[in-house]
Amino acid sequence: MRKMLTLMLALCGAPAMAEDPHPLFAAGLEAYEFFCSKCHGKDMVNPGTASFDLRKFPLDDKTRFYDSVRDGKGDMPAWGDVIYPEELDALWVYVATRGGTAPLPEEQSALPSDAPHTVAEGKLTACLTRNAGVLSGRRHEGGTGFDYRLSAALAKGLGLDLSVVWTEGEQEEDSDPVKETYALLSHSLCDMVPGVPLYQNAVGAPPSDRGALPRWLDMPTTWDPHRQVALDPTAATHAYRRAEIGLAFL
Repeated sequence: MRKMLTLMLALCGAPAMAEDPHPLFAAGLEAYEFFCSKCHGKDMVNPGTASFDLRKFPLDDKTRFYDSVRDGKGDMPAWGDVIYPEELDALWVYVATRGGTAPLPEEQSALPSDAPHTVAEGKLTACLTRNAGVLSGRRHEGGTGFDYRLSAALAKGLGLDLSVVWTEGEQEEDSDPVKETYALLSHSLCDMVPGVPLYQNAVGAPPSDRGALPRWLDMPTTWDPHRQVALDPTAATHAYRRAEIGLAFL
């Protein structure tokens, strides 16, 4: 029945769907219809005169796709402040499978199996949440928020250039903010994680031997978000922000 339905759709002019769609295809289709279809056409059907014909996007240039969506290109605006990383992942699946009509091409990784360490001499690298409201927020150029300004002032006082690794603030069901902070510092993704309201017993020795990193901007496409890294002890400066937790019984 399914093969017959696919054949009927093809005869009616609709794109024939692959036998086993990628797990992210449905989310990619939803993101495409919401963000992209008005300019790039329904089902990516576009003559390419007013906007890029995504049916012709190079399947071996995933990095270019991500950069174009996040930073914009030509007449296309930047979506980096709007679209979530998981939506961008799903969008690539939709485009790379040509709207679900082809299998996702195998990715040939030119990167090492380990995530790159971004800590370097001559700069202060801070891990900041890209969508934390008044505390920190990523903009197309630079950032905003209290933690961002504090990091910039600290870097200037130390005579260093500020470098920011923007992390995703949306917590997944199995994420652990404490372990993520340990992982960011232990894996040398940044020198500091400002403004994290940790309990006193959540600094020092790590709560476990290993933990997962949160998603971050420019995360290698070969990096598994659930991959565990070794955790090292951490140290905290004096607190500059008070965070209280209350319980309400209804």
